[in-house]
Amino acid sequence: MAVETASDRAALLADFGESVKYNPASGSVKTITAIFDNIYEEVEAGGTVGVSMQQPRLFVRTADITGAVEGDAMTIRNVAYTIRVIMSDGLGMTELVLEKD
Repeated sequence: MAVETASDRAALLADFGESVKYNPASGSVKTITAIFDNIYEEVEAGGTVGVSMQQPRLFVRTADITGAVEGDAMTIRNVAYTIRVIMSDGLGMTELVLEKD
């Protein structure tokens, strides 16, 4: 059972989201609302000191990216990204791990 309703998810995106362009490999470009996060994460590179790198992520309504596949393109703040990982929460939201082109 979902904790939030579809209208709750829409309100969350309206308050915290921004417009991004989704360009699927098969289909036409469409503008969706999503929450963009470009956090720094520590990456194990061997040895005793970790390396920090940015990991851009996008949180979207699953219904907005139906049929999305790894390799599809997103444009956020005029920067091109490629979808590398798609993680649906099974309750209506999906997290996309992105790679800057």
